[in-house]
Amino acid sequence: MSEIVERVARALELDSYSRPSPTSVTEMFQRQARAAIEAMREPTVGMVAAAFPCEANEAFSHEDKCLGAAVCLKLGGAADVGLLEGEAVKQAAFLARDYRIMINEALK
Repeated sequence: MSEIVERVARALELDSYSRPSPTSVTEMFQRQARAAIEAMREPTVGMVAAAFPCEANEAFSHEDKCLGAAVCLKLGGAADVGLLEGEAVKQAAFLARDYRIMINEALK
């Protein structure tokens, strides 16, 4: 089972047992949906690697690999530690910010 599926399952289980029973089926499904989306707030390493070339792969350019590594660092909560510099870090910051904005909007 993938890490994100396990994370969502734990969030649903926690929501089911840690809060009062919902007053309607609709409320129950809304709570479960919110718990699932919240669990996906931070992508897993596997999700990031699938979207960005974090691994050495001849199909990707050096710039793509730098961007992928920078996105992995940004989404992982790492500050600019000087490992990567320049445009890749700037682009990664925007991509990580945009991902979090989408999750936050979904939870409104």
